[in-house]
Amino acid sequence: MARITSRWLLRGGIGQLGLSKTEALVLLALLDHADKGVAWCPQTHLSRDLRVSRSQVNEAQARLREIGALVEHEPGRQGRATRYRFGEVASTVQHVRSGDRLEGANMSDYQGNFNVVDMSSYRAGG
Repeated sequence: MARITSRWLLRGGIGQLGLSKTEALVLLALLDHADKGVAWCPQTHLSRDLRVSRSQVNEAQARLREIGALVEHEPGRQGRATRYRFGEVASTVQHVRSGDRLEGANMSDYQGNFNVVDMSSYRAGG
């Protein structure tokens, strides 16, 4: 079973999980901060970078844990952010859509739907 990835999220996973904009942003930001399958980023940094309130980040993380998209790897403590692993794609979607029949992704579904986006100004901080 595959773990949640930014590629999967951006190709329909956000809709399959029924994520709000803030939940999707928080999950994508944590994926961006992942190292060897474990992600962490203080809520204050996420709040600042995503331009949402810290309480919105907290609520989004709680919902993502609830649906299984985020799995607590190591609890946070004073001065250290909680570390997360990412849930499995199929089990997360099944949790969200219990009872729905899931079919595996087929690359032909994506044929002709790729857009090239220049992210160089984003990476450079501009």
